[in-house]
Amino acid sequence: MLRAAVKNEPNTFWVTKYLKSHTCSVSDRVRKHKRCTTKYIGKLFLDRTGLIEGIVPQHIRDSMRRMFGMKLDYTASYRALKHAQDLVWGTAEEGYANLPSYLQRIKEANPGSVTDLVCDSEDRFKYCFLSFTASIAGFQYLRRVIVVDGTHLTGKYGGVLLVAAGQDANFQIFPLAFAVVDAEDNESWEWFFNKLRDCF
Repeated sequence: MLRAAVKNEPNTFWVTKYLKSHTCSVSDRVRKHKRCTTKYIGKLFLDRTGLIEGIVPQHIRDSMRRMFGMKLDYTASYRALKHAQDLVWGTAEEGYANLPSYLQRIKEANPGSVTDLVCDSEDRFKYCFLSFTASIAGFQYLRRVIVVDGTHLTGKYGGVLLVAAGQDANFQIFPLAFAVVDAEDNESWEWFFNKLRDCF
Protein backbone atom coordinates (compact mmCIF):
# COMPACT_ATOMS: atom_id res chain seq x y z
CA MET A 1 0.00 0.00 0.00
CA LEU A 2 1.23 3.45 -0.87
CA ARG A 3 -0.34 6.74 0.14
CA ALA A 4 0.91 10.10 -1.16
CA ALA A 5 -0.23 13.69 -0.91
CA VAL A 6 0.41 16.89 -2.83
CA LYS A 7 2.58 19.26 -0.79
CA ASN A 8 3.73 22.86 -1.32
CA GLU A 9 4.74 22.63 -5.00
CA PRO A 10 2.05 21.76 -7.52
CA ASN A 11 2.49 18.35 -9.18
CA THR A 12 4.90 17.21 -6.44
CA PHE A 13 3.97 14.24 -4.28
CA TRP A 14 5.16 13.29 -0.79
CA VAL A 15 4.83 9.68 0.30
CA THR A 16 3.00 9.64 3.64
CA LYS A 17 2.52 5.89 4.06
CA TYR A 18 4.26 2.90 2.52
CA LEU A 19 3.68 -0.81 3.15
CA LYS A 20 6.04 -3.09 1.25
CA SER A 21 3.58 -5.81 0.21
CA HIS A 22 1.65 -4.89 -2.94
CA THR A 23 -2.13 -5.07 -2.86
CA CYS A 24 -2.68 -3.37 -6.23
CA SER A 25 -3.69 -5.35 -9.29
CA VAL A 26 -1.40 -5.36 -12.31
CA SER A 27 -3.84 -3.17 -14.24
CA ASP A 28 -3.67 -0.54 -11.48
CA ARG A 29 0.13 -0.49 -11.55
CA VAL A 30 0.52 -0.02 -15.30
CA ARG A 31 -2.15 2.62 -15.84
CA LYS A 32 -1.15 6.15 -16.77
CA HIS A 33 -0.03 8.56 -14.07
CA LYS A 34 -2.73 11.20 -14.40
CA ARG A 35 -1.14 13.78 -12.10
CA CYS A 36 2.33 13.42 -13.63
CA THR A 37 2.11 15.86 -16.56
CA THR A 38 4.55 16.05 -19.44
CA LYS A 39 5.67 19.47 -18.17
CA TYR A 40 6.53 17.94 -14.82
CA ILE A 41 8.36 15.04 -16.50
CA GLY A 42 10.37 17.49 -18.63
CA LYS A 43 11.39 19.53 -15.58
CA LEU A 44 12.15 16.37 -13.60
CA PHE A 45 14.33 14.99 -16.40
CA LEU A 46 16.19 18.29 -16.68
CA ASP A 47 16.71 18.51 -12.91
CA ARG A 48 17.96 14.92 -12.68
CA THR A 49 20.24 14.85 -15.73
CA GLY A 50 21.02 18.48 -16.52
CA LEU A 51 21.24 17.47 -20.19
CA ILE A 52 19.23 18.66 -23.14
CA GLU A 53 21.70 18.88 -26.05
CA GLY A 54 21.41 15.84 -28.33
CA ILE A 55 18.53 14.33 -26.33
CA VAL A 56 15.70 12.59 -28.20
CA PRO A 57 12.33 11.45 -26.83
CA GLN A 58 13.59 7.86 -26.48
CA HIS A 59 16.17 9.05 -23.92
CA ILE A 60 13.38 10.45 -21.75
CA ARG A 61 11.33 7.24 -22.08
CA ASP A 62 14.31 5.13 -21.04
CA SER A 63 15.28 7.45 -18.18
CA MET A 64 11.77 7.60 -16.71
CA ARG A 65 11.45 3.81 -16.93
CA ARG A 66 14.86 3.29 -15.30
CA MET A 67 14.51 5.93 -12.55
CA PHE A 68 10.82 5.61 -11.68
CA GLY A 69 9.46 2.55 -13.45
CA MET A 70 7.19 4.87 -15.43
CA LYS A 71 6.04 3.85 -18.90
CA LEU A 72 5.65 6.74 -21.33
CA ASP A 73 4.43 6.66 -24.89
CA TYR A 74 6.34 8.51 -27.59
CA THR A 75 3.99 11.52 -27.62
CA ALA A 76 4.33 12.10 -23.88
CA SER A 77 8.12 11.81 -24.00
CA TYR A 78 8.24 14.18 -27.00
CA ARG A 79 6.14 16.78 -25.16
CA ALA A 80 8.30 16.39 -22.04
CA LEU A 81 11.44 16.94 -24.13
CA LYS A 82 9.89 20.01 -25.79
CA HIS A 83 9.07 21.49 -22.39
CA ALA A 84 12.62 20.81 -21.13
CA GLN A 85 14.03 22.51 -24.24
CA ASP A 86 11.75 25.50 -23.66
CA LEU A 87 13.03 25.76 -20.07
CA VAL A 88 16.66 25.82 -21.25
CA TRP A 89 16.47 27.72 -24.54
CA GLY A 90 13.27 29.71 -24.07
CA THR A 91 10.21 29.69 -26.27
CA ALA A 92 9.77 31.21 -29.70
CA GLU A 93 7.40 33.78 -28.18
CA GLU A 94 10.08 34.86 -25.68
CA GLY A 95 12.62 35.09 -28.47
CA TYR A 96 10.46 37.37 -30.60
CA ALA A 97 9.58 39.48 -27.54
CA ASN A 98 13.30 39.94 -26.71
CA LEU A 99 14.32 40.76 -30.29
CA PRO A 100 14.22 44.59 -29.97
CA SER A 101 16.45 44.59 -26.87
CA TYR A 102 18.80 42.05 -28.49
CA LEU A 103 19.23 44.24 -31.56
CA GLN A 104 19.84 47.26 -29.32
CA ARG A 105 22.57 45.36 -27.44
CA ILE A 106 24.22 44.44 -30.73
CA LYS A 107 24.35 48.14 -31.67
CA GLU A 108 25.83 49.02 -28.26
CA ALA A 109 28.45 46.24 -28.36
CA ASN A 110 29.30 46.75 -32.06
CA PRO A 111 28.96 50.46 -32.91
CA GLY A 112 28.35 50.84 -36.61
CA SER A 113 26.32 47.65 -36.94
CA VAL A 114 23.09 48.03 -38.87
CA THR A 115 19.90 46.52 -37.47
CA ASP A 116 16.28 46.98 -38.39
CA LEU A 117 13.07 45.47 -37.09
CA VAL A 118 9.79 45.94 -38.95
CA CYS A 119 6.39 44.99 -37.52
CA ASP A 120 3.00 45.18 -39.19
CA SER A 121 0.06 47.37 -38.13
CA GLU A 122 -0.92 44.83 -35.44
CA ASP A 123 2.63 44.87 -33.98
CA ARG A 124 3.43 41.40 -35.32
CA PHE A 125 6.89 40.49 -36.62
CA LYS A 126 7.46 41.10 -40.33
CA TYR A 127 11.19 41.66 -41.05
CA CYS A 128 14.47 41.74 -39.15
CA PHE A 129 17.85 42.76 -40.63
CA LEU A 130 21.36 42.50 -39.17
CA SER A 131 24.79 43.38 -40.51
CA PHE A 132 27.78 43.58 -38.17
CA THR A 133 30.39 46.36 -38.26
CA ALA A 134 33.14 43.89 -39.17
CA SER A 135 31.16 42.69 -42.17
CA ILE A 136 30.53 46.24 -43.37
CA ALA A 137 34.20 47.21 -42.94
CA GLY A 138 35.45 43.99 -44.54
CA PHE A 139 33.36 44.42 -47.68
CA GLN A 140 35.95 46.68 -49.33
CA TYR A 141 38.48 43.80 -49.34
CA LEU A 142 36.19 41.25 -50.99
CA ARG A 143 35.76 40.22 -54.59
CA ARG A 144 33.04 42.37 -56.14
CA VAL A 145 30.32 39.73 -56.11
CA ILE A 146 27.55 39.37 -53.53
CA VAL A 147 25.74 36.06 -53.32
CA VAL A 148 22.26 35.99 -51.77
CA ASP A 149 20.20 33.00 -50.77
CA GLY A 150 17.15 32.18 -48.71
CA THR A 151 16.05 29.15 -46.78
CA HIS A 152 12.78 28.35 -45.07
CA LEU A 153 12.89 28.13 -41.29
CA THR A 154 11.27 25.18 -39.60
CA GLY A 155 9.58 25.79 -36.31
CA LYS A 156 6.39 27.03 -34.80
CA TYR A 157 6.27 30.31 -36.74
CA GLY A 158 8.28 29.48 -39.84
CA GLY A 159 9.63 32.36 -41.87
CA VAL A 160 12.58 32.66 -44.23
CA LEU A 161 16.24 33.35 -43.49
CA LEU A 162 17.88 35.54 -46.15
CA VAL A 163 21.67 35.72 -46.28
CA ALA A 164 24.12 37.85 -48.25
CA ALA A 165 27.75 36.72 -48.48
CA GLY A 166 30.89 37.60 -50.38
CA GLN A 167 34.18 35.87 -51.14
CA ASP A 168 37.54 37.01 -49.81
CA ALA A 169 40.96 36.77 -51.49
CA ASN A 170 41.44 33.23 -50.11
CA PHE A 171 38.18 32.09 -51.73
CA GLN A 172 36.51 31.82 -48.30
CA ILE A 173 32.90 32.76 -47.65
CA PHE A 174 32.52 36.10 -45.86
CA PRO A 175 29.06 36.74 -44.34
CA LEU A 176 27.74 40.24 -44.98
CA ALA A 177 24.15 40.42 -43.74
CA PHE A 178 21.26 38.36 -42.44
CA ALA A 179 17.53 38.89 -42.44
CA VAL A 180 14.54 36.94 -41.22
CA VAL A 181 11.35 37.70 -43.10
CA ASP A 182 7.80 36.43 -42.83
CA ALA A 183 7.64 35.07 -46.40
CA GLU A 184 9.86 34.71 -49.44
CA ASP A 185 8.13 37.09 -51.82
CA ASN A 186 9.04 40.10 -53.97
CA GLU A 187 8.25 42.56 -51.18
CA SER A 188 10.60 40.92 -48.66
CA TRP A 189 13.41 40.49 -51.21
CA GLU A 190 13.08 44.15 -52.24
CA TRP A 191 13.27 45.21 -48.58
CA PHE A 192 16.37 43.04 -48.06
CA PHE A 193 18.13 44.43 -51.17
CA ASN A 194 17.36 48.01 -50.10
CA LYS A 195 18.93 47.31 -46.69
CA LEU A 196 21.98 45.80 -48.41
CA ARG A 197 22.32 48.87 -50.64
CA ASP A 198 22.20 51.13 -47.57
CA CYS A 199 25.01 49.13 -45.92
CA PHE A 200 27.28 48.44 -48.87
